[in-house]
Amino acid sequence: MFFDGLSDSCESDDESVSSEPAVLQASRRGDLDKMKLLLDAGEVSVRLLQKCFRGACEAPEFFEQSEATKAAQRKGCRAEAAKFIIDHFGLDVNVKIPEEEYEYDPEYTSVTIVHRWPLELSLLSAEACKMLLSYPVEVGIETAKGTPLQYACHYRRGDVVKELLNHPAIDTTGVWQSLFAECSSSRPWPEGVEVAELLLGHPGAKKALNHRGKSGFTPLFGRLQTVDQRLLRLLLAVPELDVRDVDEQGQSFLHRILWRPPWKRTSPADLLRAVLAREEVDLHRKDKEGRNAVDVVLHRLERVPQEEKGTLPALKAVLEEYGALPTDVPKISFTLRDGKVCELKEKSCMEASQVFRAYLTTEVGVLQRQFSLKEVSENTFRFMQAVIEQKPEPNLSDLLASRKRARGQQTTTTDHQTLKELLVAADKYMITPLQDKLEAFVAQLLRTSEEAEALIAYAEAEVDALFARRLGQKLLAPVAQKLVEQQKPARAVAHMMSLGRKFDVAEP
Repeated sequence: MFFDGLSDSCESDDESVSSEPAVLQASRRGDLDKMKLLLDAGEVSVRLLQKCFRGACEAPEFFEQSEATKAAQRKGCRAEAAKFIIDHFGLDVNVKIPEEEYEYDPEYTSVTIVHRWPLELSLLSAEACKMLLSYPVEVGIETAKGTPLQYACHYRRGDVVKELLNHPAIDTTGVWQSLFAECSSSRPWPEGVEVAELLLGHPGAKKALNHRGKSGFTPLFGRLQTVDQRLLRLLLAVPELDVRDVDEQGQSFLHRILWRPPWKRTSPADLLRAVLAREEVDLHRKDKEGRNAVDVVLHRLERVPQEEKGTLPALKAVLEEYGALPTDVPKISFTLRDGKVCELKEKSCMEASQVFRAYLTTEVGVLQRQFSLKEVSENTFRFMQAVIEQKPEPNLSDLLASRKRARGQQTTTTDHQTLKELLVAADKYMITPLQDKLEAFVAQLLRTSEEAEALIAYAEAEVDALFARRLGQKLLAPVAQKLVEQQKPARAVAHMMSLGRKFDVAEP
């Protein structure tokens, strides 16, 4: 049996772990005298020695600690207890130890047990790891988290990393991936930079910094958007660091740096200068969408709210300081009602409008890139621009209300003239995103009887057939029908009948 010769003499003297053998508690406390007494009291099995070894090596946070155990951990005598088991009983340091013990099944015939190497058990204690490495232990093992170095990084044991690097045969494969995963902007590890310095001082680990795994990229390239900024600064100063990777989207090391999400919470200007100081970094390289470094910053500035822009303007200033210029983006010119000429990005227009897309495919369209929007004011055009170029657009209700106040009107009803401008432009040029927004807005507007009556009256009086046709067919006639059913004023009934005669809407 597992506890042969010890079951009667090994009652616990620690109430917090009273179900465990006293010899195991002694091993955790590093109490060599009591261990000798208990182990010499009866026949000792290999499994008992293994369990005592595991108890001496386990990290204290993995079990309920007594004050004696905490004191032993501070003194480092638990590693001495593990060493005593190896020296006195000849425990093989290269034989796996069962993860759990089952008294009712000592031969492990009915339960699948995980076995772990003695070295893996010691990787959560620098003293135990150092002690075990003094024996001819196999360091090229596979732990639950990869290599021993990966295991130590995963559990943030910088002191264990230091001991492992002293072994001449230590495997450094994958250690940087594990370090970058633990030392990120969202999960800071203050000791992570010190661990990186230790790795850079080891020839094998320094070489592994540029090791390309299955992804084909270096470990740092895959973590550029999340790795801790202090660690990134340290590595950028390493001449051997390879910064020439380019992903499938054509984005380079510099592109990925500029896409980092924490910019609004940090001061990245110096970091960006450190990147640009590398001779291998091409400031003018474009990704597959045709964006260079400045284009990336401008793209982000256009799409984030004002309060989230953070230090993006500072990044733009640094890039311009190094001579970077934005890529020329083809644009389309629009002449507005007051004669002012405004521009929209050609690519955005192509994506948003069937008419623009068809026009630009013709030879004349490609050469001229000009449209006339005589029915649209500049204020309305800015809203259209925000929708087409997918920028954060102003609230449509606020837009209409502000226009109305500017005309000196105090009423709270909607500014139908501005709404008509948007509807006409959306219909005439088939601007799908704008059509969708306007239809949703008008549908919501017509839920209020007062707004519905006012809008129907405006549509009936308006001579612009395009405007009346669109609203009459899709929105106004059904609403007028509802007003009749609710016995609203006769004026609404008359408007509905007029729309019915004009657009063949069935009378109630």
